[in-house]
Amino acid sequence: MRHQTVKIAFITALIVYFGIGLLLYVNQRRMLYFPTQAIADAGADSITLPVVGATLHIYVVRAGRERALIYFGGNASSASDSRAFFAAEFPDHSSYLPDYRSYGRSTGQPTQAALFADALALFDAVREHHRHIDVIGLSLGSGIAAHVAAERPVEKLALVTPYDSIRRVAQGRFPFYPMSVLLKDPYDSLSLVPRISAPTLIVIAGLDETIPSQRSEALAQAFPPAQRRVEVFATATHNTLWDRADYRALLREFFSADDADF
Repeated sequence: MRHQTVKIAFITALIVYFGIGLLLYVNQRRMLYFPTQAIADAGADSITLPVVGATLHIYVVRAGRERALIYFGGNASSASDSRAFFAAEFPDHSSYLPDYRSYGRSTGQPTQAALFADALALFDAVREHHRHIDVIGLSLGSGIAAHVAAERPVEKLALVTPYDSIRRVAQGRFPFYPMSVLLKDPYDSLSLVPRISAPTLIVIAGLDETIPSQRSEALAQAFPPAQRRVEVFATATHNTLWDRADYRALLREFFSADDADF
């Protein structure tokens, strides 16, 4: 009788384990991407960019500047909400703020392959009008920014609350599942580092509850010391950096017209 009970408990545990694993696999992109709604902002400058399988909507802040700054936001970020920040902090740049696929006014469905391709298409479009292009990526967008810097001549790169890979972040959250097998969009920024030549600022939130700081630190350590600048805000969480005057000052300094001081 006891043997039968143990057998039933074991089979039940297996069913639960594989059931949860199946749910993780099927719903993983719903857990990674959180599209924002389109916002009525008729007065905002914007452009559209046709890409394979979608049309991208991109906000343009302070058009006509010599230098350009492309910003890739987080997985729940609204590009519209970032316009005031970039207008205030980077008056010498023309800033380009894209809505990811299915976010805001952009169409299509987000995947790693699609967002990587979209980011390169945007860079190429911006390059037609600007000789100097800097890139900043926040959270999920840090992996997209790293991909662009690995494939295109980015002048300066800032990675804010970045990760070495989403796969490693997910493995930390679900340690009993083989995320290297289950994950469709691994966003392996660590593997891109050898192909990135731009001076790189890495900003780490010491109390980051979304991207563990050790994942950011692992990425930072992969860059050559002469190429990287690492700034740790020990008391900041994932979503409080943007409210800090010292963080804003750091970005302004790094993206100034002069070379970054490492």
